Amino acid sequence: MTNKRVLIILTTIAVVAIALGIYWVVGRYFRPSQEEVETSVISGARVAIQHYHLTDQRNECLAFQLSQTSQNIYIVDVRENHADSKCAGDPEASPRLFSLQVSRDGKVIATDEGSSDGNFHPLAK
Repeated sequence: MTNKRVLIILTTIAVVAIALGIYWVVGRYFRPSQEEVETSVISGARVAIQHYHLTDQRNECLAFQLSQTSQNIYIVDVRENHADSKCAGDPEASPRLFSLQVSRDGKVIATDEGSSDGNFHPLAK
């Protein structure tokens, strides 16, 4: 093997090692925390609720319950929140209004709002 080929092979190995190291560091130290992801999911849900007029309830009269269905998708159950004195209703009750499917980055994918069978459907654009 010539010196030139050895140099090319060693350079390729070094570049791959550096790339893998950078990937590991970014994944390890710059990945958002679970709290940051959940905040993004709830924020996306709030934006979609207002944008698509999914309920007439005020923001302070809504509560959000998250469950993760996969690494990238959350189900957000949107409930009435009667704990705030500005919100009418029994403070002990928190009826479910509808659910949203939301990605980790806060993009709302679908809702079951208005669905008689509880199936999710995409939000109109």
